Amino acid sequence: MKHLYHALWGALLGVAILCGLWLAWSLGDSHRQKSTYQVLAEEFTLPATSSEAAMTAEDPPSLQESSPQEDHPSATSEQQEPAVTLPAPPRHDLAALQAENPDCIGWLTIPHTPVDYPVVWTPSDPEHYLRRDFYGNPASGGTPFLDGRSQPQAEGQNLIVYGHNMLDGSMFKPVLQYLVPNFLVTHQDIYLELGGSQYRYQVVAAVETDSSCPLYSYTDLNSPEKASMFRGALLQATDLDAVHHAPGYLTLSTCNDQGGNSRVLVVAALQGEVITEP
Repeated sequence: MKHLYHALWGALLGVAILCGLWLAWSLGDSHRQKSTYQVLAEEFTLPATSSEAAMTAEDPPSLQESSPQEDHPSATSEQQEPAVTLPAPPRHDLAALQAENPDCIGWLTIPHTPVDYPVVWTPSDPEHYLRRDFYGNPASGGTPFLDGRSQPQAEGQNLIVYGHNMLDGSMFKPVLQYLVPNFLVTHQDIYLELGGSQYRYQVVAAVETDSSCPLYSYTDLNSPEKASMFRGALLQATDLDAVHHAPGYLTLSTCNDQGGNSRVLVVAALQGEVITEP
């Protein structure tokens, strides 16, 4: 009996040690990842201009609403809404970031949240950064990456960007907050830098779904037919009454808290390029 008692205590002690080691590794890994992206944000943020507070974003050619009964791709008319002033976030030196890592194609920012990360793209190995940091080192949080089928351009695309739902609140954990209506109202704008330009997207829907969601099927929206099919799929996946015509869309994808194949998608419509006033 004494031997069994000692064996049980030994087993419990071993489990406790393993749990402690795992916790220490997790905390260290979390700290390293946060430090990596904080340093990137600090080192590669461009100097603020004298007119930093005065930003304009040109609206797309049309923001007319479409519905399943009346979905007219030709409704993207030649009219253009007046530019609106926006408090856009700081920009980043994408050329310098690409010198550090050629796989970097952009920078994603959701103002007033921790989402402020570089975006990488490896079309021949789409999930290369699933568990790697910006420099290719092993990291549980990975790096936000663009779907391999997408092209890194704002117009004519549904840009699907994937990021982990991390317990420490980093990466795309804040994206789940879009399931709360008030959060969607107060965090409508998402900014994506591509090719030396900064673009503003406006959130239109947050969807609780799974990895088989039809919205994942649409990346290239260059044809009116594909764009119409994407809007139709978005209407079916949400309780929206209509979807705005936009020249491009951005979809953020992360795991839901339930785990498994559950996912949360946040879909945003391209509003235009952010122009810094001289």
